[in-house]
Amino acid sequence: MTIILTSDDTQYREEGCVIMHGSMDYAPTAPHTTYIYHPRSFKLADIMEWQPVVRGRLVVVLHKLPSIPAKYADEIVIHPSLKKDKTSHLTGIESVFKWSDRGRAFKAIQGVPMPLFLAFLRVNRPADIETWRRLADVVFFLPEEYAHAVCAYNIAPAAKRIEWPKKSAKKEEHDSTVWRATDLYADIISVHAEEVVNAIRIQQPSELPKGVAKKQRNILEWL
Repeated sequence: MTIILTSDDTQYREEGCVIMHGSMDYAPTAPHTTYIYHPRSFKLADIMEWQPVVRGRLVVVLHKLPSIPAKYADEIVIHPSLKKDKTSHLTGIESVFKWSDRGRAFKAIQGVPMPLFLAFLRVNRPADIETWRRLADVVFFLPEEYAHAVCAYNIAPAAKRIEWPKKSAKKEEHDSTVWRATDLYADIISVHAEEVVNAIRIQQPSELPKGVAKKQRNILEWL
């Protein structure tokens, strides 16, 4: 009999398994049977009440790992999906930007994922064109070891504070069929360029600025 805590029940969904949402509708008493339980709220005490009657496998699906008292440690299996990696990569990142010993910095950056380091590099060395060009030749093409070497030996250390990357603002959806998202002067053109305004009146009248007539207008041209 086994109780498993996980955030992903994919590997446990097998033929004959019993899946329950919200409440424990079936007692997990059948031998050689997997019961998958998605509780509305989780209390370890509630789950452990079922422990004496579990005859097969009870899989409890959770979003985060709860605190497990030591007395239950041998009775519950924690799936890797609930085990978060608490490794800090700050030392490896700082080594590249600050340490004068570049060989030591190369060893320190070895464990830093490149996507994470590139986020710091964009903020702290956006104009380091030589480094970016060398990275473009190795990132995604060669093992990360080469990219780590480029960063360690090509970036000049500096004794200044490291800036942390910020989450990018969510871009607004662009549903226009007339303008591109990069058309900076769309508002001005759609008011003063009558030829364009007439085209908008035909293609997408709803995109006309407030106060602009929706009726087609004649255009006077010099002959």
